[in-house]
Amino acid sequence: MTPAGIVAVLVVLAVVIGLASLTAIGEHRRGGRPAVVVIAGLFFPLAWIAWYAHDEQSPRRR
Repeated sequence: MTPAGIVAVLVVLAVVIGLASLTAIGEHRRGGRPAVVVIAGLFFPLAWIAWYAHDEQSPRRR
């Protein structure tokens, strides 16, 4: 692998780890249990979808 390829992989990995960490922190602030926080961090795109669906349904119920 070329040095540019290694740098690209490291940048992508850093972005993924950063997004997963921010998602875990967000779930913690939403009151999630430790196991849910870890799962949200690992599957952060799904956590975002769940948050969006939950947050969008609340105003409609009012």
